Amino acid sequence: MLPGIPAMPGSESRKAKISIIKDVGGIIKPGRMTLLLGPPGCGKTSFLKALSGILSKSLKVTGEISYNGHKLDKFIPQKTSAYISQYDLHIPEMTVRETLDFSARCQGVGSREGEYPL
Repeated sequence: MLPGIPAMPGSESRKAKISIIKDVGGIIKPGRMTLLLGPPGCGKTSFLKALSGILSKSLKVTGEISYNGHKLDKFIPQKTSAYISQYDLHIPEMTVRETLDFSARCQGVGSREGEYPL
């Protein structure tokens, strides 16, 4: 608002507080495919983005996000995880495992020797 100029009724900024994710927990074992299911808009993408460290800075995070027992701000998630959008372009000749491995290598996340033979 400008000083000396009255605000118009209804022009006040109001931001609604909406909980996107609440009380989520689980175990994802290394080397295994894990399926995350839920209805549209339930927070699946936000959850995965939070775990991979690419959650929008405009969102306010309350509570704790941890990965392998470490708080999210104590490690670099990009070194241990990757988020691949459902709209990513991929090479159709590759299997799902090959696509994930390729994406990880492109982002600098290496797999252990022989862990995922192609």
